Amino acid sequence: MYYTIIGDIKKSKSIKNRLEVQQHLRDILNEINQQYENELVKQMFVTLGDEFQGIFNSFDHLFEIMHKIMFHLDPIEIRFGLGIGNILFDQTNQDSPYDSDGEAWWFARDAIKEVKENEEKQKISVTSNIRIKTKDYAFDLVFNKISDILYTIKSHWTETQRKMIDTILNHYGLSDDFKQVDLAKTLDEAPSSLNEKLKRSQFYDYASMMRSMSIFVNNRG
Repeated sequence: MYYTIIGDIKKSKSIKNRLEVQQHLRDILNEINQQYENELVKQMFVTLGDEFQGIFNSFDHLFEIMHKIMFHLDPIEIRFGLGIGNILFDQTNQDSPYDSDGEAWWFARDAIKEVKENEEKQKISVTSNIRIKTKDYAFDLVFNKISDILYTIKSHWTETQRKMIDTILNHYGLSDDFKQVDLAKTLDEAPSSLNEKLKRSQFYDYASMMRSMSIFVNNRG
């Protein structure tokens, strides 16, 4: 069982400093390849100017990885398509993003296509920039509906809250396992102020649900 991810920069052609953004993306992916080396089957690579992909052997840190990419590229917006399934063949070395095929890739491609289609629809409800696709329709439905709810929380984060969460990601990952007093020192602000900021952002609920969803995906097998 493989976990594939396809990422796509939204409205990339309208970005003025497009080449700089693409290089920044490559630098971010290189850091991720080093940090999560043991979970990578194929390293994350830019495959087109505005698209990148990778294959993982576990879902443990995929949410964390996606959030690091999103926050490090902020305010550039990113779409993600996730696929779970088999790889029919993979005859190249780990450093190549090419010459692998199979249902995990097909599902990821379908998932990111769904993200784009949702953006084009005139909807009252908010849909996430992250979608998953597998053989199991019911599983996909539950995952994607929860992802939509979490996206609603994330979309209401203020710039100050986003900076706080970016610091959490850099020091602790997508986790609520940290001491507020230590984070307050890092951010150079009063613990009481930080506590209120964390409550308003609903970060603890957000991180806890992301962790639960990762367990949900991994236990699916």
